[in-house]
Amino acid sequence: MGRNNYFKFKQFTIVHEKSGMKVGTDGVLIGAWADHANPKHILDIGAGSGLTPLMLAQRFPSHITGIEIDPIAADEAENNVIQSLWANRVQIVCSPIQEFTSSEKYDLIVSNPPFFQNGPTSPNSSRKTARHTESLSFEDLMKSVASNLSVNGMFCVIIPADQMDDMVDIGINNKLFLNKVCYVRPKQDRPAKRVMLRFGTQEQECIGKETIFIEKERHEYSDGYIALTQAFYLNM
Repeated sequence: MGRNNYFKFKQFTIVHEKSGMKVGTDGVLIGAWADHANPKHILDIGAGSGLTPLMLAQRFPSHITGIEIDPIAADEAENNVIQSLWANRVQIVCSPIQEFTSSEKYDLIVSNPPFFQNGPTSPNSSRKTARHTESLSFEDLMKSVASNLSVNGMFCVIIPADQMDDMVDIGINNKLFLNKVCYVRPKQDRPAKRVMLRFGTQEQECIGKETIFIEKERHEYSDGYIALTQAFYLNM
């Protein structure tokens, strides 16, 4: 999505010069797709440079807390929030989610978590923390969600499609149950590389299953992707 030190959206700008993870398609997708009927309090786990908290602030008139473990990214996120239209209701907290405590329960929790479980790691420590599960395992993520989610709350997450079954099983172990799925394909004729999942506290059949593909051709976005994200950055 470009290699500048900033990304200008329609209603806000994300400076990501120092953060381990730059603005990317995964963050845009989950920020646009995560949903709840009327969330009063929202928690974003792994706020990075502030992309998802600001997307959610644009969508919902809620109080939003972004948790970010990396101090450099958290500082950049806070600066992006201060420069936005929603500085009065978005807060960035620098903390591991495992150590985060709040008197609030959150109606919507969102995460674009680190998901690389093995293989070569980045020599850049900030990027490594942002991308690899050493800093946040799926088990720790789900435990944290379970302890912070309101009774009727929803948890929305984007992960690699081949890790979906593991995440669903871990959710069940923490009394979090899958109720909506969106498979994300790079192109219509390609298999899904990512999957977006929504969990709730009520055990029920997964009633929402959908598929979106990102591009028709190289640099030509699909109608579905445009419809999902055009409120933020696509002028089509």
